[in-house]
Amino acid sequence: MERAAAIGQSALGADHSDVVRSPAYLGAPHCQQSDYHLARYHFRRALDIDERALDNTHLLLCARLNDLGRFLKDLGDMNGSDACYDREAEILRANASDAEVRETVSQSA
Repeated sequence: MERAAAIGQSALGADHSDVVRSPAYLGAPHCQQSDYHLARYHFRRALDIDERALDNTHLLLCARLNDLGRFLKDLGDMNGSDACYDREAEILRANASDAEVRETVSQSA
């Protein structure tokens, strides 16, 4: 996986939006191996790339925020985790087109 990520980065550039899947996928195995420094780096990098490539209310950011939030929760960083989930809820509210959906998201956040 790391070799594929390196190839993608050299071909497309380190900050290309198509490269974001590599760090997103690399975070989980590092977390499972208790290499939390590298796991955090990959989850954060995936979010950073998507934030630069996409609108700040783009729904794809929710996947990156969820990955990082879950990781931080597992580490016991409840404040960091809550911040990720709060931002995810804001993005969902911003993308809800129906008032009922907005209310449902508000109640579950």
